[in-house]
Amino acid sequence: MARIAEAADVSAMTVLNHLPRKENLFLDRGPEIAELLTATVRERERDEPPLAALRRMSLRLIDERHPLSGLGGDASGA
Repeated sequence: MARIAEAADVSAMTVLNHLPRKENLFLDRGPEIAELLTATVRERERDEPPLAALRRMSLRLIDERHPLSGLGGDASGA
């Protein structure tokens, strides 16, 4: 929590005041993930299997170091 507050240049209490629970820092992406998965399957090419589309999307997120990929920070994975 302190690292997040420091990176945002606010106090830890300010971070907590904007979240109903600490867990929301990590577990608030459910709707975004569900929409991404749904859109990937719906918008795939007609002949592309759903799992192939999901794999392609996952690899793209990794390449982009997207927050949903589980990778963040610099290239060292920090």
